[in-house]
Amino acid sequence: VVEISSTVNPFLADVTLRIPYNPEEFAAVGFEELAAVLFVQEAGTDTWVQVEILSIDTVNKVVVAVVRQLSLFRVGYLIPDASNSTIQAVPNSVPVGDNMLVSVSLRTSTGAPIGAGHRVTITRGSDGATPAVTFQGDGSYAAQLTAPQRTGTDTFSATADGTPLTRTAQATY
Repeated sequence: VVEISSTVNPFLADVTLRIPYNPEEFAAVGFEELAAVLFVQEAGTDTWVQVEILSIDTVNKVVVAVVRQLSLFRVGYLIPDASNSTIQAVPNSVPVGDNMLVSVSLRTSTGAPIGAGHRVTITRGSDGATPAVTFQGDGSYAAQLTAPQRTGTDTFSATADGTPLTRTAQATY
């Protein structure tokens, strides 16, 4: 029998944890399994802190992380905040017919970056175009667009998991 106290119990070496999750819980809120994050409860508090994970095993439905302490862990997800998330067009001035990249960086209400697993859409205001958006691996989502065959200014908007972001981006052609 191992008795676990409410204090943190450090290990002498790294220990790999494989924490199971239920993909249906992610689907119920419209997130992909890749949105999974791991949290640890700070000893003696009701505060949960995000833990760096090694991988998400979608075949076996587990989150894999390396830890050096025994504590309470849980799998969850971060919710994008519409006012803290950003969108930008790069470059924001492009010749007619040239390519540009529109990127979105999702953030929590505290400004912490959010990674993969969210549904992001980008819309060009002048024609309603909604190009394919991909996760870039650096915390951002991006879509490549071609500038229209006209001069002028366009406004780009985005949604994260169906919620419109507060900020927009502009590009001049």
